[in-house]
Amino acid sequence: MEHNKVKIVPLGVFCDATKLSKVHLKDNLISSLPHDFGLWVHIIELDLASNQLTKLPDDVKNLTRLEILILSNNMIKVLCGVCACLRARMCVCVRLLQMKFFLFG
Repeated sequence: MEHNKVKIVPLGVFCDATKLSKVHLKDNLISSLPHDFGLWVHIIELDLASNQLTKLPDDVKNLTRLEILILSNNMIKVLCGVCACLRARMCVCVRLLQMKFFLFG
């Protein structure tokens, strides 16, 4: 779903996809993630680069299998608790050009 000018990720689109482990939504126009984002528990790799995100939902902590998170070229200025929710063995690619603060907790 890369490079498709997607603006909205439909509610429920990934919740029941238990075999889906990689979601690549980069280079779209996504400004927010659906309310069921915390239910994407099977996702291992999530690429949200080059969208219009300003924040991640708090329930990112529910994505306990997430190993790779790519958020580069978004409008996120504060990233609260994301690394705290990720397992230590994870490779986390967080490259935020406009980042002002990292708050881990």
